[in-house]
Amino acid sequence: MLRLSSAMRTTRRLCSVPLAKRASLFTVAAPPGSLLARASNAVRERPLLTAMSSMTAKAVIADTTVQKVIEQREAIDRRRTATFAAFGCLWMGGAQYFIYSRWMEAILVPGAAAATAAAKVSFDQLVYVPGLFLPVFFVLNSILNREPDVLQAAREQYQREIWLTLKTTWGPSFAMQFVGFYCVPPHLRIPYVAMCSFVTTSLLSILQGFFRGLQESSSS
Repeated sequence: MLRLSSAMRTTRRLCSVPLAKRASLFTVAAPPGSLLARASNAVRERPLLTAMSSMTAKAVIADTTVQKVIEQREAIDRRRTATFAAFGCLWMGGAQYFIYSRWMEAILVPGAAAATAAAKVSFDQLVYVPGLFLPVFFVLNSILNREPDVLQAAREQYQREIWLTLKTTWGPSFAMQFVGFYCVPPHLRIPYVAMCSFVTTSLLSILQGFFRGLQESSSS
């Protein structure tokens, strides 16, 4: 209860800040020509490349960290890491750049009011994630695992894993995405998500290890 009330107070304080000041919280103030200024300009000039590279790095680091530190594997499951790398690059970085930074802003719910941000988060977590994000991940996982019937394998994985995956990731995802939609300028949104979603990607990796262990034990 204390954590929840603290989070609510923080959210209320954030909602009281004018939009221009909210965005400035995520704007790098650095002397022209400095490393920070060049990095900020690079993100603005090449947002798609930045999104794809940052999401790939985040996904690989999260999965390998989970495998070595939490699961304490002697050898990395390279196929599992390849799934996260490909998904991070092509979908989390590439496709989601257009979904989060372009489509949601221009078509779905333009603006950055608190109610608008809440609507975007609700659509993201209740429609997009279960309806598109996770199905794409499961299809890609089936392809890299060389399943004979990719769609059938992905459908079965979806049915087995969807509810526990959503319950595990919803908490941090709702909070992270609200701040992202409410405060972060669109061109910085995917790098912000890459930084903050290390936790949710790690949870997804942990769940994948858990589900694979169940499959291996049931087939033996």
